[in-house]
Amino acid sequence: MPVIQSKRFFHKDRIINLYLFILICCLTGIEFAACTPVKSDVRHLSIFDGISFKSGRVPSGIVRLVNGEYREKSSSAESDETIVHLDKHTAAGKIGQTDIAVAVLVSNVGTGEVYYDLVLMKKTGAGWEQSDLVELGDRVKIQSLAIVEDEIVVELKVHGPYDRECCSTLETVYRYFVSDGRMVRKLGPADFSFMPELLETLWKWQETYYKKSDTYVQSYDPNAYTIQLKKDGGLNVRADCNMAGGKYVLNGEYLNFQITHSTMAACPPESLSEKFLADLKLVDRYYFKSRKLYVVLKGDSGVMVFSF
Repeated sequence: MPVIQSKRFFHKDRIINLYLFILICCLTGIEFAACTPVKSDVRHLSIFDGISFKSGRVPSGIVRLVNGEYREKSSSAESDETIVHLDKHTAAGKIGQTDIAVAVLVSNVGTGEVYYDLVLMKKTGAGWEQSDLVELGDRVKIQSLAIVEDEIVVELKVHGPYDRECCSTLETVYRYFVSDGRMVRKLGPADFSFMPELLETLWKWQETYYKKSDTYVQSYDPNAYTIQLKKDGGLNVRADCNMAGGKYVLNGEYLNFQITHSTMAACPPESLSEKFLADLKLVDRYYFKSRKLYVVLKGDSGVMVFSF
């Protein structure tokens, strides 16, 4: 006569086998929902809540997170509100002997623009407090945030000169070292390895992209529109039939032009001389890509493209 196992004992055996399986997966390191340890996350520690952050994104100048979010009216209009929230990417560790934590504050200013700021906090005898805040840009996509060998490393996608409003595709890595409580971005060899020197090179204007109107203006003759940054701080400019000059201020990736003098020749009607000179006065920062120099205008309102 065949032996029939009762359902009660069969169910008990299944439970025992399940427990054995969970134990084995934990001992062997196999990921399993029941035995995978919960990884610590800076956000879950809530150390960013209740801290007053100085930020120019809100009218009051102060952001105070509650459950990772802060809201402030920008005007009397009911819908005109700036919303700041904590991005999911955070990191904590040590730089030197100091305990630090970094996070990304995302500010939706209510006009369709979304800005990303990297905030640095340090631990003091009185608790956590803000040490610094730097802008990462708008429309960026944060890929990762970590503290590696005394550096803050941010992997992200930024808005390239030919990206549309919806999309940021230019992959890059920002590295910061901390000096006197401030974050200072490092420019690595990759930023310059394929490029000539920024200084002394004769840069020829190719085109300018304007973000607000989503339009391009192209140079009909790049040789007629040039800039040259001299090592002594001087700036030489050719704007079609006019010659101009002045000086520049260079600080890391940030660049500003001061046009102090220019000839006043009457160029042909199709000339872009005035537009070219006007845009040079709005220069804010620069970067290299594909053997070209990209000069970003203030407020990310546009980008000028130069070749050599």
